[in-house]
Amino acid sequence: GTFQRPHLLLCCLLGLHLPVLCLMGVWRGYGVAHVAAEMSVPLAAVACARLARNRRLASFFTTFGLVYCSSVLVHLSGGMVEAHFHFFVLIGLIALYQDWVPLLWNVVFTLVSHGAGSALASGLIFNHDAGQNKPWVWAVIHASAVLAASAGVVIFWKNTELEQRRNMALVEHLGAVEIERTEAMSGLLVNLARRNQSLLNRQLEVITDLELREQEADVLEEL
Repeated sequence: GTFQRPHLLLCCLLGLHLPVLCLMGVWRGYGVAHVAAEMSVPLAAVACARLARNRRLASFFTTFGLVYCSSVLVHLSGGMVEAHFHFFVLIGLIALYQDWVPLLWNVVFTLVSHGAGSALASGLIFNHDAGQNKPWVWAVIHASAVLAASAGVVIFWKNTELEQRRNMALVEHLGAVEIERTEAMSGLLVNLARRNQSLLNRQLEVITDLELREQEADVLEEL
């Protein structure tokens, strides 16, 4: 359906983050137990996303798991600026739901992950002094950027939906016009056929009348 296909795709993408982040954590020198503990959260998110029956609840768990993986990626990279782009990549992925609620969750999770993560450890999310000294300010900045990008996505797909509806309405209108034209043409042909039939009947009546009144055999035979 319109929900299940993108939801399954996003669940698979979330699941693919697990081995990649595990390998990255081990490569960056973190212990296996530490990496496994961090990966237990997105693993639980995948399970809950697949078990949830409510669509928005399912999208909640998927969005949470993906944003959490973004935070882990930033953490494992040592707060590299490039790693933060993963938060913006998620916007295009979460937009597959065609629902503004998961995008709003993405903004909230981005704000909380940046602020709370920096509160736990100053260098967990930001690798620059401004972010480490004022984590919530920079958390708001990042969340605002994600909000602006999400708003752009929502505006884009809403306009796309409007255009699709207009095109469908136009197709329906043209179809109705074609039906009316066909019915009008059929009515015209029927009327023309009736007139021709009436004219033919009159001609036959005239000929029959002439036959009845004609006495000469040669003329009667010609008639």
